[in-house]
Amino acid sequence: MTMVFRTCVSNRRRGRKKLILLDRDGVINEDVGDPGVLSPNDLKLTYNAAESISKLRRNENVAGVAIVTNQSCVGKNLISLEELDDIHLHLKNMLTFNDKGCGTPWDKIYKCTITGRGEDSADETFRRKPNPGMLFEAMSDFDMSPEDCVMIGDSVRDLEAAANAGVQLKILVRTGYGSELLENSTIITPGWFVSKEDCPDSIPHSVLPFLVAENLSEAIQWLFTNKL
Repeated sequence: MTMVFRTCVSNRRRGRKKLILLDRDGVINEDVGDPGVLSPNDLKLTYNAAESISKLRRNENVAGVAIVTNQSCVGKNLISLEELDDIHLHLKNMLTFNDKGCGTPWDKIYKCTITGRGEDSADETFRRKPNPGMLFEAMSDFDMSPEDCVMIGDSVRDLEAAANAGVQLKILVRTGYGSELLENSTIITPGWFVSKEDCPDSIPHSVLPFLVAENLSEAIQWLFTNKL
């Protein structure tokens, strides 16, 4: 399918190094629904995810690739931190299986394991998306400004976290929750920058504008064409 993209983010920043922030479930690997990925066996990559992330890693205008993910399954005592680390190791191996020269598929992973039920500390609550804490940590670690970051997610909380952190370029993929958010829209298609005029009721205007992509592969291809 050939896609025509509407561009609303200035090209003045094209060629500047970008920090790519990725949600995990529904973006890199398929979302399995509640209670989430509890075993490496639950992992299945989204379309072309491995090849797309490999291309990011090789692009000279990418300052870094970081995962920012809520993993309340740990806070709910469904799995331990060690088991979560094993899941991430398996995910890393899946992403590099056919591309040994890529090295590690991400530079750093930021995970928030609290449940968000109100018994958590203020610091931990600030890290949990839709709050921007993990994104601020990534910006600090990579010495990047919000204007030079890209957030790719599949949910409102991903868009809200990016907006709360001042990230201008936000991409919603239709894998995971993204498809549900846009299911009642007849005009929003991949490559569309969503504005107030066409924003579905399920999405708050505070996160506008954002780009819609079919999946991670197409989101990254758009970045190569327009921003990197």
